[in-house]
Order: sequence, then C-alpha cells, then structure tokens
Amino acid sequence: MQVHGQGTTPKRICATEVPEAAWEDWFSQKVVEYTKNKASGITQMANYNIPLVVHILHNGDAVGSNENISLAQVQSQINILNADFSGTNADIGNVPAVFAAAKAGNTGISFCLAKVNPSGATLSEVGVDRINWQARGWQNPNSFYTIASFKSFMENTVKPNTIWDPKKYMNIWVVDMDAEGLLGYATFPAGSNLSGMFTGETATTSGVVMNQNAFGNIGTAIPPYNKGRVATHEVGHWLGLRHIWGDGTCKTDYCGDTPPAYDKNFGCPTHPHNLGFCQGNTTGEMFMNYMDYTSDDCKNMFTRDQMTRMQTAMQNGTYRSTLPFSNACDAANSTPAFNLKLYDYVTPSATSINYGSAFSVSTNIANFGTGAFSGDYCAAVFDNTYQFVDFVEIKSNNALAAGYAYSSNLQFTNPGILEMVPGNYFIGIFSRPPGGTWTLVSDNVNFKNLVPLSVVNEADMELYSPITITNGGVLKQGQTATVNLDIANTGATTFVGQYQVNLYQLDGLFAETIGTISESTGLGSGYHYSSPYLNFTTNAIVSKPGSYLLVVQTKKTNGSWIIAGASYYPNPIKVTIQGPNPDIYEANNGVAQAYSLPLAFSSNNAAVLTTGANLHVATDSDFYKINLPAGYNYSIRARAHDSYNASNGNVYSADVLFSYSKNAGTNWFGNYDDTMPKNLVVSGGSTLYFKVGGFFEGMTGTYLLDVQITRTPYQFLWTGEFNSDWNNVNNWSAGRLPTNTDDIIIKAGTPFSPIIANGVTGICRSIKAETGASVNVATGGRLNVTSQ
Repeated sequence: MQVHGQGTTPKRICATEVPEAAWEDWFSQKVVEYTKNKASGITQMANYNIPLVVHILHNGDAVGSNENISLAQVQSQINILNADFSGTNADIGNVPAVFAAAKAGNTGISFCLAKVNPSGATLSEVGVDRINWQARGWQNPNSFYTIASFKSFMENTVKPNTIWDPKKYMNIWVVDMDAEGLLGYATFPAGSNLSGMFTGETATTSGVVMNQNAFGNIGTAIPPYNKGRVATHEVGHWLGLRHIWGDGTCKTDYCGDTPPAYDKNFGCPTHPHNLGFCQGNTTGEMFMNYMDYTSDDCKNMFTRDQMTRMQTAMQNGTYRSTLPFSNACDAANSTPAFNLKLYDYVTPSATSINYGSAFSVSTNIANFGTGAFSGDYCAAVFDNTYQFVDFVEIKSNNALAAGYAYSSNLQFTNPGILEMVPGNYFIGIFSRPPGGTWTLVSDNVNFKNLVPLSVVNEADMELYSPITITNGGVLKQGQTATVNLDIANTGATTFVGQYQVNLYQLDGLFAETIGTISESTGLGSGYHYSSPYLNFTTNAIVSKPGSYLLVVQTKKTNGSWIIAGASYYPNPIKVTIQGPNPDIYEANNGVAQAYSLPLAFSSNNAAVLTTGANLHVATDSDFYKINLPAGYNYSIRARAHDSYNASNGNVYSADVLFSYSKNAGTNWFGNYDDTMPKNLVVSGGSTLYFKVGGFFEGMTGTYLLDVQITRTPYQFLWTGEFNSDWNNVNNWSAGRLPTNTDDIIIKAGTPFSPIIANGVTGICRSIKAETGASVNVATGGRLNVTSQ
C-alpha cells in the first residue's frame, strides 16, 4: 500500500490525540519538579534502556513478504531509533548553526528488542510477535478507510487482545493501513497520581501504531517516509513530546528552545523558513525537528527541553517508569540472584535536625549474592508509626557485582522536607531491582536499617497547647473556621508584636491566613495565656480541598515572622481541607459503585440529568450508569454544564470533564469539556457508563451531566463474508445471534446469504431481504418470525 500520490509530496498524517489541558497541566508540573531536582542534585539524568516488542499484523503471507515484514526491517527501525535518540544519527551535522546550542545530543534513552515473551520463554525472533489477523477472524486492517474507524478497530480489538504487559514492554504494532494517509499514532504517558479521567492511555492501549510503509528503511518502506523518522516522531509522543507548532497556529509545544511555528511543515523547506511568521520567531522554524511533519530525510534533531520532557516521562509515566527494570531483553532464565546487605552503619548527618533544614544520610551496601545487582537505591523517611513520608533521595541506574561492596559511602541528601513536621522519624535504605519494588536492604551484624531521627523547632515563643480547630475539628472550603491555641514566652524579654495562623501547601507555598492577633500590652517572660487562650478566625476558607500545613507564627514589632516553637506541642501540623458535602449520588467513586440513573422514554426520547451533583472533595470522581433495554438502536448526546460553560441558565462552581465507557470501564473514551462533538450510537441493549472528574487536580464544586437519548427499533444486519451459517455470531452486526426482539435486514450485495442449517432454528421479530439478498432455510432447518 502506498500512502503518497505520484508526482507530489504526500501529506503525512499523525493521529496521536492532542492531550487534554489537564494532562499538560500535570505533566508540565512534573517537568518543573524534574528540572528543580536536577539543578539541586536530587535527580540526575538517567540512562534508560527500553525493552520493545513489535506486533506485526499479517494475513498469512510468508515472513518477509508483503505485510508480514522481515526481522531485518524491524531491526533497521530499532537501529534508527537508537541513533536518533542518542544524537549519533549520520545527519545530525545538518542542523543549522542557529539551532546548534539547542541540540539534545544523547537523550539518555535507548531501545532493545525483547528476547523473552511475557511467560519468560525465549522468542524465536527477538522482539517480534507475528499476528495473523485472518486466522483470528478479524477484519482486514486495510479495509478501514477512515482514521476513526481504523483507530476504533485497533483500540478495541487488536490492542486489548495482543498487548504485552506495558510495564515490562514498549508495544509497537506494525500494520498495513489505508486510513486517510495515516502513518502512525501513539499514546501520551499516563500518570498514576493524575486524578480524574486524564489517563491518556490504559493497560490495554499503551504504545505506538505504525504503518508498515513508514517503518524502518528497507523492505516495505516507501519514500519520503523510508528513513524511520515517522517512528522516531511517534515514540517522541509516547515520551511526552508535542508537535512543534503546538497543534494550532503559533501555539506552544511547552519547549522553550523550539521557536514558535505557524503550522505543520511538509517536504523539506529551506532554512530560514517562515521567519517571523509567529511572534517571537527570530530564527525561522525548526522544521528539521523530529516532531514536525517534514520528510524523513529532512529531520535530524531533538532539543534539550524535549529531552527534559522525555526524562520526566520516564520518571513519572505509569507505563514508563518500570520499563528500565524489565528483564525482557535478557535471555530466558539467565538472571542470577543478588543479595544486598548493609556494609556500614546508616548514619544521618545529625540525630536531631531543625524543622525544614537540609540533611543527609550515608551508608555502604554489599552484594553477598551470586549475581550482579542493577537498579535503584533510596533513603526514605517514615513517621513514628512507620507510615511513609517522603524520599530523601533516589539514586537511579546503579550496578553492584556479586562479591563487591561500596566503600566510599553512598550519601543521600535533601534540601529540607517540610512534611517532616517536628516529631520522631525513621530513615530506611531501600533497593529496587529490575522490574521489582522497593525492598528494605537487609541488616548485617551490627549494621541495622531504619534508624531514628528527630525534627525539632525551638524558639522563644513556644506553642503551649495543642492546636485545636473548634468548629467540629474540620476545615471546609467556603466555610468559617476558628483555630484555638496557647502560646508561652520562654524568652528573657517581654514579647510585643503579632501572632498569626497560616495555611501552606506541603511544598511550602503560602495558601492563606486564618487569622492574626496583635499583642500590644506584652506577654512577659515565663507567662502564657489563660483559658480560653487565643482564637484565630476566618470568615471563609478559600483554599481548594487537599492537604496543607497549618503553621503558628510570631513576629516581634519591627521583626520578622518566625515559626512558634514546638518543644511542647507539634507546630506545624498537617490538616485537610474538605470540599462541599457529598451529593445524593454518593458513594459513586468507581465503576462498581456507579449510580444507576433512571431512564424514562416519552415518544422514544429521554433526558437523564444528574441534578444536584458535585465534586465534594479534591479526589472525587463520580461514576454513573444508564441501562439501555434491548430491542433498540440508541443515539446519545451528552454534555456537562459547569463553571466554564453552562447553557441552561444555572450557575455551577466546578470545571469538569466527562468520558464514557461501553464495557464497564475497561476502555474509556472522550474527556469532553462541554458537549460531545457527535452523537454516540449504541446498538441493542447494554449498560453505558459515564465518569466525571475535575478539569484540574483538586477541583471541587457543582456541575450537571445532561444526557439526551433517542431510540429507534433495533435492526440486525447480516455482515457475514467467510461463513454463511446463521448460527455463527461473527456473521451478525452485534456479535450475537438475533432473538425475538430483533428486526433483521439482509443487505443487498452481501457475499453470502444466511443459511439456517439442518437442526438449527432462526428466530427474529421481523426480517427484510433487500433486492438481491435472500435467506436460505435448509431441509430440517426452521425460521420463526414472532411479529411483523
């Protein structure tokens, strides 16, 4: 199949979906965190080797023929990926001088073809899984002529039935496709701590889909996409990269070193191209970037900021962060055992540290096993009930051979953890092997893990009672709050100044002030306040629901704010702000708890509304279901009325997105911010699920999900091509046999008419055979039509 017209430059099509704004909000924040941690030395650029499997869809042709591409063609693509992502591609020298400083060089990411399958058995062809779609009874992938229909086939049929564990393998599907010139598409990385519905991918969809004519540089690859750069482009998406034009006129790709681009580029322009077309473009467009649409022999570079996004994706992606620890590229049963133990005392820089101060912990580790260790080490903090608080530092991609030990100290450092409020803690040393989880490094004779560490905060003005939230002990968004406490002056002079109670985010950013009290008379040395102490009050909590630090601070006249001492009672303390009260649909926080919305038709039309619905806490996601009775086709249009766009005259306070599922949450579709762009069609009886979540993480407030449904009597279509048996479910449009509630149409031009064989009874409510179509009832067969 060729995807270009004779004598013209083809218009390449990448069908990777533009991620939702909420995804970019989350991912960009992770990029900022990575950049800060890298600058402070907490994080170092890592080298990731990603195990890869290529699923080749074919129709039974011999290996190396037509769509059943050769292993050599697969290997040619892997070689190109490794060159492009390491900056060793032969054409890297073609980058214009003005962009030389932006070149990423080695991104730290490489790829290897898997040697074993998910069961651990050795693959006969490294990294290749050949799938005969015809033998599986699937439709020819090349028969889908629209991108939407092809992607639906891939996402709902091919991927779920062929994907290998995406936490151990990167999955690529190579397909003969003829969908509007489509060359490939990928999934953006999902984040395990990304709230709501913004997953970007699932365990059954993660990976890259490639047109066989644009894969590798030999075999079926066709110019001008025969240099392997389409796969480089799609893998870039898989690692969190956006198109350089930001998928809009002069929009951003969130990389500061790619100049603004007016639109996608094709062919191979001459530099400088579109100079000044976008505000801020003083260099011309970077059309040679892998994330443009130019021809393969024109593209040759990633940038440093793109490298940062890729490294961020590998650290934070649910189906990325575990890949470097997969042993899928190792030979079967060849991984030897390692045995890590402490080889020195676990020694904090101090046994007691001041609140918010930098600290470190050092030790040594030995490998007493028979095989080498490769993976990560970390030092982690736990509270006095052994609940995890935070990492001191993670050291990635280490190796320790059998019989060897560190001798010059592994040191883990941190500039200060504000969640370590004054109190007692434990520090533990952990290791994480390939594909494994964090495991406490074993004790060794006198070298013990989990050592104590205390956090103190001493000051002249000390907290002298527990911090008490008086209105039921709850902070709730939009409601009043009062905090009661006592303060003692343990200094040598009388205190004159102010007291203040503030809320801070867990990273130390100021959130809001609950109240301020002035002490103008003066609190003498050795004195504290009498009951009922001091009350700090606010008319309304304005911070969004979530976890915060509540901090008592003092300031002498003409002095600076300092944190009140915690020698007697904890200060700061962790608190939680709640959102609005739960709505009548709670608890509906998962598919299993989905609230069943009543459905009542009038003249085959129904309206379903979630009147009074809200997101009442920061982590709230609401699930609903609608039971659609059998015997009808349904046309469904849903929309969300919210703070961003309400068209029913009411006011709502939450900004939400919604999506839907036809299979009880196995696959979700959409992420709609307003109205679905087109009607959803459901054939026959089923249960339709919706989920609603905040557009931004932590969003709370009210909204309305409005679902409009129209139904018509269900018509069953005969689609049989390879088997003419009435009793074969694969021959029917709904994947099941018709019943006495179904209306059947046998379309004209179908290759085979239904045959009701000997001993088979065909049942339907009505039947219509168009001109040129027929139904054959063999001797001994029987057709029952229940009504017309």
